Amino acid sequence: VPCIQELRFKGKENHIIRLANGESYKLYFSGDEDERTNGVVILIKLSSIILCQDPDYTIFRIIGTDILIGGSLLGIISAYAPTEVSNDEEKKEIFYSELEKAVTPNRKYDGLLIGSDTNATTEEAKYRSYLGKLGTLPSPSENTNDNGMRLENFDIQNKLCVSSIFFQKTRG
Repeated sequence: VPCIQELRFKGKENHIIRLANGESYKLYFSGDEDERTNGVVILIKLSSIILCQDPDYTIFRIIGTDILIGGSLLGIISAYAPTEVSNDEEKKEIFYSELEKAVTPNRKYDGLLIGSDTNATTEEAKYRSYLGKLGTLPSPSENTNDNGMRLENFDIQNKLCVSSIFFQKTRG
């Protein structure tokens, strides 16, 4: 289930995509209502063994759905955090508050996948795959930005792990 961020779609919609090989996918997206920015997508293969609920659109930066596959209930969330450059504390607070609501529903998942662009730089995730397994975080390093600290705290509070965060950035 691909989760994609930074799409330039407006509003909240879904579309069926049919490939030449006969496979079909449902594309759910949510973007800013006024501008073509900050959109997120979940793409789900249509199949008789995959049942998907209509997505829950919290804010345009977060979209989530439940998928029943092979008797297992999976929660899928695609999220795009405000950038570090924006330095807008209110947007960041709203984002993490809404993400918190999205990961703590009244149902018990067999698995939860959050595909996100958190705009975070964190040294911690390079060394521990499960944040919080030692119980405490070391003091922030010079390589951890504000979004990185927010991500680490969110993961610890929700007992989540970061599985991949590595993108090469050019330093300028």
